[in-house]
Amino acid sequence: MTCRSFEKNGIYDLGELIIDTRGTDLLIEQLDDERVLTGRGGHHIDCRILFRHAYGRMVCRLGVDRLTTDTHIGLIESRSLKEVQSFSFSRPRHVGHDGGGALWTHLEYRASPLNEIQGLTWRGGSLRLSSITLIP
Repeated sequence: MTCRSFEKNGIYDLGELIIDTRGTDLLIEQLDDERVLTGRGGHHIDCRILFRHAYGRMVCRLGVDRLTTDTHIGLIESRSLKEVQSFSFSRPRHVGHDGGGALWTHLEYRASPLNEIQGLTWRGGSLRLSSITLIP
């Protein structure tokens, strides 16, 4: 995707993905040799990334850099559209605002039959979403 911004309280159709920014500005920015989806301001992110179809397996590459507030990622199940699994990234309370370094990881989720994944929720602090691989 090209570098661009997504204004808060908007719904953006990107083909296989739909981004619901809710009360948060997001942007796609160039980072080293890749483009990432990240939050603007980085403190009170609240958005959803919905998939056009339900998937049995999802692999997501994301990075956390200078985390200033805890970040929550939830996986949305296709039938109920409720979270079925969640991941949190927290900064130890004794670390100052300049925690240093960046954590990059892959989250992989395999759904049980009839409980496919339909999207992600992202709340809290800013992170960098590099890629989402969806497998039926």
